[in-house]
Amino acid sequence: MVDIFLLVKDRWEFTEIVLSFLHEFTDFSRVHRLVFVNDGSTDGVDDVCHTWIRRTGIGEVVSIRGGSVTNALYLGTHPYRNDPVRWVVKLDNDLVLCEDWLTKVLVPAEASRDRYDVFGFTTVNEFFPSTPEEIWADRPASDYGLQTVPYTGGNFLMRWDAFLRTRHLGVTRDPRNYITGSISELHRALSARGVLRIATVRPHLPVFKLDKVAVSAFDRYGFFERRGLDRSRIESLVERYHREGVCRKRIVEDRVVNRF
Repeated sequence: MVDIFLLVKDRWEFTEIVLSFLHEFTDFSRVHRLVFVNDGSTDGVDDVCHTWIRRTGIGEVVSIRGGSVTNALYLGTHPYRNDPVRWVVKLDNDLVLCEDWLTKVLVPAEASRDRYDVFGFTTVNEFFPSTPEEIWADRPASDYGLQTVPYTGGNFLMRWDAFLRTRHLGVTRDPRNYITGSISELHRALSARGVLRIATVRPHLPVFKLDKVAVSAFDRYGFFERRGLDRSRIESLVERYHREGVCRKRIVEDRVVNRF
């Protein structure tokens, strides 16, 4: 079984889009608990989550004051440390999932549980370029495998025992903004030290981040079009979010990796 923690920090319009695909594409028979970790949001996104929970009968909201991704994940998972699960999934509220995504990640992960601790499933990345045909191909879960990488993106599946062993790392008392203490940067450091063994799912899944696609040269993959999303609206939202500082990313040196 899996616990899913979806980190929420404002961007209610993005969150509504993300939740529609989460509901459509997730096999909740595999999910022990879904938690929306609301990190001090001020734009009413917590109401969006509560409305979705009432409509679907799935999930719960925990509100914290983390100030960074690492802090939010640490505080948001704290009440559930004794959950009887094998896996944890961390998601962001700008990630659009794909059909049967959880099964397609779990099948290769279960087969390689003794070899790896963390399993990334973000699509196009710097490690392995993919064509649109490769990404959107209709494959069964058994066709997916794994490739060793030094780190993943911010969305991943992780062994529960490995997560409990390392969840305190990267927690900082001085979060300059929400992205401070990047999970990717933390995992990169722990991988380099041999603390975590990291892989990514291959072939890539058609999973994508709304803000990254909007500001990148990913047009040829047709992410928005294939999901029926209005590109101009997404681009307008990203521009507004960046102007408001919601999407701003800055990494500081205080990652507290040396505490391990």
